[in-house]
Amino acid sequence: MEAKDAQRSSARPKLGALIAEAIETDIIGAGWPVGSVLATEAELVTRFGVSRATVREAVGQLERRGLAAMKAGKNGGLVVTAPARDATIRALSTYMELAAASVENILRVRLLLEQQAALLASERITDAEVVALRAQAERLHHRTGRIEEDAQAHHDIRRLIATASRNPILSLFIEALSVSALDVIFTQVDRSDTVRDAIERASAIKARLVEAIISVDRYEAQRLIREDVEIQIAGYRGLKLGNPATVAPDWSGGGRKLPQRLAMQISQRILIERLAPGDHLGSEPELLKALGVGRSALREALRMLESYSVVRMRRGFGGGLTVGTPDPGPTIASAVRFLRSMGAEWRDLFEVREALELGAVRSAARLASPAQLAGLRAAYDAETALPPGENPVPLLTDVHKRISSTGGNPILELFTCVVIDTTAASYSGPPSEGVVRLVKQSHRAIIEAIIDHDESLARRRMFNHIQLLGRIGHDPSRIFGDAHGLATGDDARTGIHGHG
Repeated sequence: MEAKDAQRSSARPKLGALIAEAIETDIIGAGWPVGSVLATEAELVTRFGVSRATVREAVGQLERRGLAAMKAGKNGGLVVTAPARDATIRALSTYMELAAASVENILRVRLLLEQQAALLASERITDAEVVALRAQAERLHHRTGRIEEDAQAHHDIRRLIATASRNPILSLFIEALSVSALDVIFTQVDRSDTVRDAIERASAIKARLVEAIISVDRYEAQRLIREDVEIQIAGYRGLKLGNPATVAPDWSGGGRKLPQRLAMQISQRILIERLAPGDHLGSEPELLKALGVGRSALREALRMLESYSVVRMRRGFGGGLTVGTPDPGPTIASAVRFLRSMGAEWRDLFEVREALELGAVRSAARLASPAQLAGLRAAYDAETALPPGENPVPLLTDVHKRISSTGGNPILELFTCVVIDTTAASYSGPPSEGVVRLVKQSHRAIIEAIIDHDESLARRRMFNHIQLLGRIGHDPSRIFGDAHGLATGDDARTGIHGHG
């Protein structure tokens, strides 16, 4: 974690990325006016005092995230191209697809969120949604044989369940994860029989899942979600990558153009070959020959990857493409801006945090390395040593982010950081000293359980902690009456530095 932080902090945002962020802020401030022309290229050059190349890089980032595009001709300019929600889904899914994310990592996070959605939907679904859900489940039994259409039917089931949860953040995240998983599969795999088999097996499960939700059998619904996702993980684990220029003649490639499929292919190569930052991927001529594509398509793919710091191109003698360290910062910031602009409700944030952070703390207790445990101790020391009067929120949230990073799933870390940063930005003012004291005690208890590799206790203490934070947001004056039930770890055991 420390090495990753150091790399990210040393890589200052490029000017193009900063301009893209400023334009996105303008779009939000204007109420996200789809179809409106924001400015011409010349006007953007004048406004920001930069070159046309820098403006074009900023516009390219906005286009890749689905926010806006440059329209040529009379009355042309930078046009807002998609509704805010659609653009946010595109931004999240594009980062996942290009940041060397495995299908399994995506599905593991989907499992956490879909189980939460099934539980909430079983309590909140309306009669009209029951009719729609049953109708969609019936359509699963009439498969077309066309993989994209049959997979989309399953995606629609997930979307309906997420909508019935009455949690718009949960629905947004599940849709982004589903889009990303489908895109990686459709643009990369070299055979379709395994995918068809997974779709067929999942259809029977979905029918039982729908009835479990309708009958308020919450725990059966969650069990079926797990069974469904585990089938997908087992099925996709054995898939091989194909050439993105020729792959999958029986499907359309998820609607992605060749440069994006190329970018995803390079990203997946980094993952499968376990390449580390700084490793050499080849020169441009070598990549052109290996991938069998044209120079313009390859260069556009590399621009996509470079915008997320997934790769870096070294120029000159001995140069070439090298592996970078993916930077989720701009994607996280963009998602936080959207959630804040939509007026994210406190309840919704903490329902999502509960699902993500209970999964994260379980992975931490099971998988944390000695170096990661040392990082957790250091994070706790830093928040404990904070001088009075300084804003404690960044250090308090750092503990949660470090826990989310210990399981080796960057997608879990991405979504956890989005909801944590949105929560932190939603506080009306700094917490009181009494609240900070309780939060620190709670953090100590969680870290102790992680160090002891006690998954069950770590989850219980994290659950108590999320409940504590939720109550702080609703009414800080009530929090002190809830402290008794909180597992603080203030017992006769050795402190967190005494555990190995």
